[in-house]
Amino acid sequence: MKLEPIKIILQYYLFVLAKIALWRGKPLVIAVAGSTNKTFTKLAIEALLREHGQNTMSESYNTEIGLPLAILGLKSGYNSYKRWLGIMFQALIRAFSLKLPKIIVLEFGSNKSGDLNYLAKIAKPKVAVITAITQRYLEQFGGIDKAALEYATLVKNIPIDGLVILNEDIPEVKKLQLVSQAPVKFFMVSDQDISRQDNLWSVTNFITTDQGIKGQLDNGQTKKEFSLPYFGRHHAQAYVAAQIVLSYIKI
Repeated sequence: MKLEPIKIILQYYLFVLAKIALWRGKPLVIAVAGSTNKTFTKLAIEALLREHGQNTMSESYNTEIGLPLAILGLKSGYNSYKRWLGIMFQALIRAFSLKLPKIIVLEFGSNKSGDLNYLAKIAKPKVAVITAITQRYLEQFGGIDKAALEYATLVKNIPIDGLVILNEDIPEVKKLQLVSQAPVKFFMVSDQDISRQDNLWSVTNFITTDQGIKGQLDNGQTKKEFSLPYFGRHHAQAYVAAQIVLSYIKI
């Protein structure tokens, strides 16, 4: 028995059931995409939502089959036909019974051209966060410019009343503002203080201490000190992106 036809059937089956669950629950969907730092950014957004009393989802599956599983709150069956049979039955039940949170944060992964557009058709995100477009996985796309076109398809899917959040530090990501019909805000991390710019949220005076990282969150209007018990610039990027999401949701 060939695996590919079975995978196509499973993919379409989960696509339909995930759409039903989303149609029933009508959550606000936040998509986090990028060649790096997707998971940390997703977790930072979820943590901030929990701080403000919102339930969140836990799975970080981000493929054509994985994203519907994340929406339905199911684990992957991996290479076990027996597990997949049970998952398919659970998926059917959950599509018509699952109570989704009001806001869900989903990772969108892409290994080839068209992946992000397909995932956007499933989840219809209203907010998109693009963390990075780097040399990682470029062999699937044939170059960084073609990889940028893939992420542009996700940006184009965000409605005019939504929000696109882009990494100011990466030129290929910043250029995606040109294809957005939705408002755009940028985030960045700097070791120094920087001058105010419209639509830019930044972590300034970023430093690493023995306890983690710290700096100032600057949204162009106010500055506030923050510290996190983590290490690495990527955590600061995730933190500021999450703050922009929160400002849009206005919990």
